[in-house]
Amino acid sequence: MTKSAIILDFLKKLAYHSHRNLVDMELVDGFLGDAIIYAWENSAIRGSIEAIRGSEDDCTYFEHFEALAKYLIDKRQERIKKERRYAAKS
Repeated sequence: MTKSAIILDFLKKLAYHSHRNLVDMELVDGFLGDAIIYAWENSAIRGSIEAIRGSEDDCTYFEHFEALAKYLIDKRQERIKKERRYAAKS
């Protein structure tokens, strides 16, 4: 198994546990949020996920990882908006 595959497998498992509410989302966001978002937005990684979804005819492959990444992206955007509003008031 390659290093990339090991990391993706870890992120997939973390996302599954997040989906089941078994890990603290603030902790996940604080420690790994940027890495998760980077991985999801990386075209090579995303292409691999899409290729496997297509070849296996399984649109659920990495679904929890996708959901976690989208959740973290939304959280990041909310933080940016709050910071901008706060900066505008200052």
